[in-house]
Amino acid sequence: MAQEKTLSCRLSAVYVLYYAGYMACFSFLSVYLSGRGFTAGQIAAVNTGTALVNFASQFWMGPLAARRSPRWVLRLCMAAALPFGLLLGLAPARLETVLAAVLPLTLFDFTSLGQLDALTLRLNRLDSRIQYSRMRALGGLSGAVLSAGLGEILARAGMGAMFGFHTGALALALLLVRTLPDGNAVSPQKTERPGAGPLSLLRLLPAGILLFAGWRVVLAFLPLLLVEQGGGSRQQGVAMALISVSTIPVLAAWPRLRRRFSLRALMGFGAAAMVLRLAGMALPLNAWELAVLQLAEGLSYGLLQPGVMELIGRCGGAGQARATAVWNGVQMAFCSLLANGLLAVWPGLLRQAFVPAAALAAVGGVWLTMTLSRNDTTEQEV
Repeated sequence: MAQEKTLSCRLSAVYVLYYAGYMACFSFLSVYLSGRGFTAGQIAAVNTGTALVNFASQFWMGPLAARRSPRWVLRLCMAAALPFGLLLGLAPARLETVLAAVLPLTLFDFTSLGQLDALTLRLNRLDSRIQYSRMRALGGLSGAVLSAGLGEILARAGMGAMFGFHTGALALALLLVRTLPDGNAVSPQKTERPGAGPLSLLRLLPAGILLFAGWRVVLAFLPLLLVEQGGGSRQQGVAMALISVSTIPVLAAWPRLRRRFSLRALMGFGAAAMVLRLAGMALPLNAWELAVLQLAEGLSYGLLQPGVMELIGRCGGAGQARATAVWNGVQMAFCSLLANGLLAVWPGLLRQAFVPAAALAAVGGVWLTMTLSRNDTTEQEV
């Protein structure tokens, strides 16, 4: 029992440190580049390049994790990301030098999250207290605490300090990952249930693209929209803190919610919340009001992502690693590519881009509720 408790605590610490490092670097990157003279088009080019790299990498990282293990790939990616985070902070303010540092950083850092999620699903077989939704909640808590204070710190100490936070947190997370076991793959027998397995995920891909592309539009446009409305690192820090804070109670309550409601009902509600959030971003709000609106993250992304991970958790063995990689490729990379491509060519006010995003998300929500099985059990297995 003591050994299982220690395992849960170590994995929790990995999530806390990884999210702290991620938030310190990527959440403030657009504000950092804007402060160094980068235009919206150049920032969109950086974000589009990172999305392309991330999208391509998921489809060979997944098979690699299936052959070796998610823990092995996670260690590799975390170790490889460390030097590029420091290089990004030292890169001159030119598009080509920033891309030379941020593209490999994206390759390794973003891939780490997918493999950390896959490892969590495997470790659930060793310790039933390890729940994906609760681990994500802990990660969100660390991101919220860091973002709340880091925006003010960076406003005083300089934006370059964010790269030191990122490297330190990631290095500590890597040390803890080395102490974790590989875990056990989920039994293939679990794919017998209605709505389970890779086929269900393929059917959900159109809904995922429409919904998560809208979510990525928020992440891509929000930093520049805040600057456009007179904000800066303080407002961005508060916005990211509220994004994290809002997901914590939802993720922590997910196992209890699954005992009472079907997956279809929970994800359908999350889709509706996503549509309302996107529509709200189109309103003429000031910087602080835009930051407060990000509290809607909890009921939108906070309900959609655990539902997808539950479906992935029902896949067996190598299929689980591949499904994790494919979904991360769609959610994190392809949808980010669409969002930043829109940012690069959008002709009008930034907030107006949320009108078509909300409309497409509404279509995605209808698709999702029609695709998920009506007979899906309300009891969560993973």
